[in-house]
Amino acid sequence: MYPMAISIGAETLVCIKRLEDFLLLEERQEYSVERIEAPEVSLKCISASWVPNAPTLRNINLVVPKGCLCAIVGPVGAGKSSILQLLLGELAPTVGTIKMGGEISYASQEPWLFAASVRKNILFGNDYNSALYKKVTKACALESDFLQLPHGDRTTVGERGVSLSGGQRARINLARAVYRQADVYLLDDPLSAVDTHVGKHLFDKCIIKHLRGKTRILVTHQLQYLKKADLIIVLNEANSTSPEPLLKNSTYFYNHTENSATKQSILGIPFSSIFDELEIGQTIYSLLKTDVAMIVYGCSILLVIALTVGRSFLFFNATMKASRNIHSNMFHCLLKAPMRFFDINPSGRVLNRFSKDIGAIDEILPRVLLEAIQVMLQVDWPYII
Repeated sequence: MYPMAISIGAETLVCIKRLEDFLLLEERQEYSVERIEAPEVSLKCISASWVPNAPTLRNINLVVPKGCLCAIVGPVGAGKSSILQLLLGELAPTVGTIKMGGEISYASQEPWLFAASVRKNILFGNDYNSALYKKVTKACALESDFLQLPHGDRTTVGERGVSLSGGQRARINLARAVYRQADVYLLDDPLSAVDTHVGKHLFDKCIIKHLRGKTRILVTHQLQYLKKADLIIVLNEANSTSPEPLLKNSTYFYNHTENSATKQSILGIPFSSIFDELEIGQTIYSLLKTDVAMIVYGCSILLVIALTVGRSFLFFNATMKASRNIHSNMFHCLLKAPMRFFDINPSGRVLNRFSKDIGAIDEILPRVLLEAIQVMLQVDWPYII
């Protein structure tokens, strides 16, 4: 129990530290975004920053009409992605007003995929519409990839899409945003991870054709696509961003004999002396008998404690050896596992088997097994005798 108490205490301290760090975070300042009926985007005199005293955006004024394709360009660090984060509500403005209308769909600059099939990553919880799904995958140039994948769009991509190339992850990420029927699409540089030919296909077939009539805000470094944009926003660097019992008996004995002697007559003294000597002898014998009993009981208790500690030590030593053998066998099997195993099982799940499950074998299983053996012996002991 003591090692288990130490382990639980350490885990408690870690949990308290995490809660403390979370509660000490800066409170998020809620700001109002005025909702309008038309899917229009409007930023007026917006200034915002990720870090205090280091403005990321300064005096941004932007109006994107319904159905317009707005391209945002500028050098690295100018604040292009910060404008999209501002519209998403991830970045709070220090000054200015924001007006938006309609539903929003967002494609991040860094593709995010979860450990599931390609289809589930595209649907992302939405209902499956066969016609829409085919249009989206065709517009995002995924049909040829489905033919190359071992199980088509039902192939498991693994954690963060480790089994896919960077271009495939980017197109699946874009397809997820496009499949969602929204009014405003925020596209954070979706063309940078693909080659020129695929990028042209995505721009013409997906952004221009498939999303025609939708409000689109595109962050890009590909200047060749700007000529087809309805609105171009250029950002510059300025907008960046834990031996008493014997004594009592003797006193009582002397007091008792003294009081009784005063009450007796002179004729009774010889007899009383004999009786006193007999009482003294019996008392000494009883005291010696008590001392021997205490020694015997004390040695018995020490022997029981030693046997208990020895039994526990041998038992837990055997269980620890068994735990190490199990861990070693698991590790050897993991090294011999095929690549599909790592595609289906995320790294967090694998680490959980080696940490939480092995921890349960080390802590819980030995204690439960020992208690079960003790109960069995207590129940079967009368029959054995």
